[in-house]
Amino acid sequence: MPVILLLALLAVYDAISVYKTKHMLTLADGVISTKAPILVVIPKTRKYSYIKEGFEMSKEKSERGAFMMGMGDLIMPSILVVSSHIWINAPLLPIGIALPTLTAILGSLAGLCVLIYYVSKGNPQAGLPTLNGGVILGFLFGCALSGSWGWILGIL
Repeated sequence: MPVILLLALLAVYDAISVYKTKHMLTLADGVISTKAPILVVIPKTRKYSYIKEGFEMSKEKSERGAFMMGMGDLIMPSILVVSSHIWINAPLLPIGIALPTLTAILGSLAGLCVLIYYVSKGNPQAGLPTLNGGVILGFLFGCALSGSWGWILGIL
């Protein structure tokens, strides 16, 4: 439950910082200009090189050679996946993980697909609302399917 609350709060913070105050865009510009290794770079073409070409937020949407994602956008949803794998009391599937853990992973990937759809339109997007929302919904769906609601009773 604390992880779900943390992810929900971070998603709200990310949305506010990207769409309202826009300070996350300023931060991203600074990180991109230093070429610090805390970004995930997804090239649009095979010949794109971040080291050679860089990434300019001021360029036209169609001229940008890659999509950028902060490491936090990858790490934060993974907190629920790991927490679920360690703490959830549900039967293991033949692949060695519980259903809520598997559906949390699938929910995170679904959130990533939604995020990529919006990013492909060319505008900067807050990643955590879709990614965290996907992992939370996936986890809750898996808990509902497996009947693993004991974790919430410990909080109430």
